Amino acid sequence: MIRAGVIAAVNARAAALMGAPSERLIGMALSEILAPGELGRLTEIERQQEAGWALPVTFRVRLARPSGAEALVDLRSLRSGDLLVLTARDMTETSRAEALIGRLAELSFGARPDVLAFLKSAEPAFADLGWTVAYSVIEASRIVPISVLGREDDPITAYGRTLIGRRLDRESSPIATHVAETGRAVFLDNLPSTANAPLKFAADLDRSMAEARVRRSIWCPIWAEGSIAAVLSVAGADLTDHDFVAVQLLAAQLGAIARNARLQSVMLRRERLAAMGETIAVVAHEIRHPLAVLTVALAAIAHESTLSEAGRTALAASREEATRLRRVVAELLQFSRPTETNPTAVSLREVVDDVVAAASSVHPEVRAPEAVVDPALWVTADRDTLRRVLLNLVDNAMNHVARGGRIRIHAAPTAGECRLRVHNEGDPIDAATGRRIFEPFFTTRAEGTGLGLFVVQHGLSSMGGRVELDAADDGVQFSVYLPLAHTNAHTNANANANANANADANGDANADAVTSAPP
Repeated sequence: MIRAGVIAAVNARAAALMGAPSERLIGMALSEILAPGELGRLTEIERQQEAGWALPVTFRVRLARPSGAEALVDLRSLRSGDLLVLTARDMTETSRAEALIGRLAELSFGARPDVLAFLKSAEPAFADLGWTVAYSVIEASRIVPISVLGREDDPITAYGRTLIGRRLDRESSPIATHVAETGRAVFLDNLPSTANAPLKFAADLDRSMAEARVRRSIWCPIWAEGSIAAVLSVAGADLTDHDFVAVQLLAAQLGAIARNARLQSVMLRRERLAAMGETIAVVAHEIRHPLAVLTVALAAIAHESTLSEAGRTALAASREEATRLRRVVAELLQFSRPTETNPTAVSLREVVDDVVAAASSVHPEVRAPEAVVDPALWVTADRDTLRRVLLNLVDNAMNHVARGGRIRIHAAPTAGECRLRVHNEGDPIDAATGRRIFEPFFTTRAEGTGLGLFVVQHGLSSMGGRVELDAADDGVQFSVYLPLAHTNAHTNANANANANANADANGDANADAVTSAPP
């Protein structure tokens, strides 16, 4: 309370805020506890209130503590005669969060925004706050730390960096997994000693955090395309509720940056593919004619009886390479032209049986794929495109299966669509290769074109389907998702066909009867 410009009474909370005992503050002039320039502001505000202005209820004011430090508060005032009552709320924590958001808003990402580049540019702000910040992506229900930022001398930062690139399961990263599964941000204010059982840290992380005196952390989901793509985690000794809000806003900002980067990448990729398609179409057509002449010539030479054994060996090799070159040209032309589809109800079992027979004839040395597909399972697809897609997947499996290993094809309805899995035993695909597996011209085989899986993805997309690389420790597995056909579509088609056949048969019988009847 202020009477005649002098402090008359101070409660315990106000004394703690000012960092001085009440008896020391009582008797001081109001001007002594206000930072330079603040008294003039308050005087002007009071004048405006007396003039009838509609002003905010609270005002942000800087107080000058006896120690020389300043305290930022939201101030309310009430005057009764010569008595002025001031109530103050410490806003130091809030201002820190506001300052962080302001610093992040001022960051520049360049022409092409990138999440990791943005976090790197924000690292000085995190270091000033004493925070360790980790960005981890979600890969097939595993947590993969990608970036850990913080002070070089911080043990928790050093520990976090040892995890970069590792695929962590729930036991190794329970809190991040919990956030990824629930989609809710978590603020742990005493970690890990008071964490409940499902969220306990591994022992080594516990020791590292104890050494760093870290007992608070924030974990936020980062959304992309309707699902959680990453988790942002922040650890610090003095994280507050206001920081919790700021970090959630940062997570939303990172999600927006990732979406923008993805859109730019898609647009750039489409432009490049269009340009590549035009060039490839011209080159492939130029190669096609001389290749046809070469093929005919090799076939003619094969009939020559005077060829030596060495000549026949060279001829066989030449014909094999010409066949491979024809396949490459066909794939290039397929890549260069737009996919036109006519989706109808298709028996998946029939297409799979056709694909297995065709692939087995090309790879007689490989164990034939084992297919389990219900004959009653029908999908909506373009039959030719679906055959080409599945043939590419099965051919890919037969090229990569372990010697004597099995290839399994299994299809079943799930959540209103059909999921068809193609699995081959052998070495699994590493994370780096997995991220590029559907890129055009990316291949791990010396003789491959790198177009097979791109054609698969492109063909399925044109039919309203999709393909995904699944996590598999015992080999490689792709899942194809297609819309289910209406359950009675093929039944009606068969019924109509039978009805037409019966009508034709009856018509023929009637015709015979009329013809043989006497006049």
